[in-house]
Amino acid sequence: MISHFVSIEICQKNKKKAYPALCKHYFYYFCKVREATIIIALGSNDHPRHHMRAARSLLSEVLPTLRFTRNMLTQPIGQSGPNYLNCLGWGSTLYPLDELSTLLKDVERRCGDTPEHRAHGRVLMDVDLLEYDGERHHAADWERGYIVTLLEEVRGEG
Repeated sequence: MISHFVSIEICQKNKKKAYPALCKHYFYYFCKVREATIIIALGSNDHPRHHMRAARSLLSEVLPTLRFTRNMLTQPIGQSGPNYLNCLGWGSTLYPLDELSTLLKDVERRCGDTPEHRAHGRVLMDVDLLEYDGERHHAADWERGYIVTLLEEVRGEG
């Protein structure tokens, strides 16, 4: 695990993160943060190539070390409907777990995904955090055939 020192802008009034252009009461402080390894799963069944390109682009902007496996077309699990296009991303991040989770849900939203679409079986973009700093999430996903196959690519390039 690699540690880094980063500067964070904090508002003196409410003690929350501040953006200097928006808050005149900010100050900088330095804190030590740890770099965490991550694996994420991406999937789409609605205009999947378009949404996969968009999600990869958005994720690459905020997670510059992220690399992606090839795309894999899979049948839906536990439902009927169009096939899914899936891939995995892996890399490292300085984001804490809660901020990274929020960021991933924001990528889904920015790709147009909504609860209404999902209620009708349309998944514009699903981004799930499979692993953060060695801790596994979405336990059932680890047994899925496409995850196992794509993880072999991750381990091969590791």
